[in-house]
Amino acid sequence: MLNDIDFDKIDINGSIPEDETDRQYYYIAQCREHVTNLKKVIGRDLTCSVKTFGCQMNARDSEKILGMLILMGYTPIESEDADLDEGRASTYFVENGSYAKLRTLQIGYNMPERYLKKLNMSRARFYISGNNLLTIKSSDLTCSDPENPNWAYPNSTSLSFGLQLGF
Repeated sequence: MLNDIDFDKIDINGSIPEDETDRQYYYIAQCREHVTNLKKVIGRDLTCSVKTFGCQMNARDSEKILGMLILMGYTPIESEDADLDEGRASTYFVENGSYAKLRTLQIGYNMPERYLKKLNMSRARFYISGNNLLTIKSSDLTCSDPENPNWAYPNSTSLSFGLQLGF
């Protein structure tokens, strides 16, 4: 169907067509014009490589995309030498990962010797202990726990109370 369209006869300088199909052809013709001009500027063909990952539907979508790119003037190749422009540096997915964490805290009280002698004890200690009590992180950081960045379950908070006695 698309191979039957003469894209060179589509007026890309006119108004955008109302009909959905004509509008798609209009945009393909605009892309063809852009690719043609770009090839003249850089002095070589523009290449593309479409790879499929996953299910069979993805393969069908990849075929459609490759067909559209060919119609726009790209030359398909089967290697990693395609003009993917992935060599550029990008900070799009970089987040401020700064954080401070109160991982472990234990507060204890040792009973004084004078009370221990009256109770006939050598030692008495009361304590409270906590793990993962507080995390202070950058508001830009999207994960719930910086030590678990892949959105797995966050490290749980736990509290313990204890009494250690010696006789």
